[in-house]
Amino acid sequence: MRKKMRKNNYEKGKENIMKKIAALLCTAVVFTAFPAEVMAAEDSTTNEASVIEEETTQNTDIAEENTTEMEVISEEKAADIVVDEAGFKWNGTVIVGYQGDAFDIVIPAKATAIGDNAFKNNDNITSVRFEQGSKVQSLRYQAFYDCDSLNSVELPTGLITIGQSAFASCGELTSVVIPDTVTVLGTGAFEYCTSLKEITIPKSVTCIGAFCFRGNPSLTTFRCESTYNLFLNYDYAFYDSNAVTIYGYVGSPAEKFAKSHKLPFVPLLDSVGIYIWQYENGLIEGGAVVNEGANAAPLLYRWLVYDVKNGQWIQASDWSSDYGIHYRPTTSGDYLVYCEVKDGAGKTFNATVGVNYRHAIKAICQMPDPNGNGYLIGIQSFNNPGYYYEMQILDCNLYMQGKDAWIYSTGKCGTQDTTLWTTWKPVPGYYWTLFNLYDASGNLVDQQCYGFTNAE
Repeated sequence: MRKKMRKNNYEKGKENIMKKIAALLCTAVVFTAFPAEVMAAEDSTTNEASVIEEETTQNTDIAEENTTEMEVISEEKAADIVVDEAGFKWNGTVIVGYQGDAFDIVIPAKATAIGDNAFKNNDNITSVRFEQGSKVQSLRYQAFYDCDSLNSVELPTGLITIGQSAFASCGELTSVVIPDTVTVLGTGAFEYCTSLKEITIPKSVTCIGAFCFRGNPSLTTFRCESTYNLFLNYDYAFYDSNAVTIYGYVGSPAEKFAKSHKLPFVPLLDSVGIYIWQYENGLIEGGAVVNEGANAAPLLYRWLVYDVKNGQWIQASDWSSDYGIHYRPTTSGDYLVYCEVKDGAGKTFNATVGVNYRHAIKAICQMPDPNGNGYLIGIQSFNNPGYYYEMQILDCNLYMQGKDAWIYSTGKCGTQDTTLWTTWKPVPGYYWTLFNLYDASGNLVDQQCYGFTNAE
């Protein structure tokens, strides 16, 4: 009973006035890309719609109907139709029918098209996929119409046209991935697919026919990556599909369509930026920012850091909902901070920034000891996650003489605080003090030096 009622609804949807509207949309030859040219196309919509009432359009409709009937007759009655061992009926390289009993259909790579009504009303088929290297470019009129058990379709790269009613009334079909080579979705291509939940329209699509997603109460996600004015001023693409939310780019025709038809709209992810608010104190810390509104949908983030000195990529964090990076470098140096963001459809965008990380030493001190014990020398870090501190003194006079000039060193010293002090009694001369800070593994984290003169 459900199937019969759906078919009756389908037939009622083919009134002459709707065919005229379909002809207007799908025979349009000018679809310019967003943003500037689209505005002009949108302004001219009213004039285009008035053409529907002209007698010439009626003649076009009649001609199209007659052409479709002639194509079906020519394919079915052609003398050179052959049937292969798998049950496919061939007219050259076009599959025009199927008389096998398989549940899982694999379309041979040599096929160039699926003909009119080729699998129509086949209740056995549960899945359709295409061999690697498929040459199929078009799915023609009602190619898989009313395949009641069909629940999985893998369309091939290279497909250009999904024809009129190609998957109409496939009530078990839940999702379809449209290749980014498809340019046209015909009239009613997916109408009355009552279990269809989501669909993505790639950037390549330039035209979507009338009633394309009509009567799909389960359709909640319509992801439109195309920036073409797909629907013009058209009201029937989602007729009786009341749960749909449009996902598209901000300012695109998809957003304008959603707003003009009072449909929910969510911006798609299309850009990512990185801001770093700390690259000192033993920490590189920052976050990712996406285009406005894109974070309304769930996003995942992954952070990588490239150590330029060592030529090594380090994973700071794997995929998670945390948009921030909290990475502790082991040594000072130049780093590339890389963020990758993935949306709910698996689309990824990325950004990279460079960071010169060198500042782990907070302060150094070198002054006469108030107690008269020579010079008081100290080093202080921002924090102490297990650092070792070292101070070394170089005698410039000895250095100029080519002699061993390193005359004093504290060695690597640990401390419970963030500061290490030492005293040293120099003789008159010129000196450089080298302040070193090491991590718990002995890796140099930061280094500073300071020159001074002892005139006593």
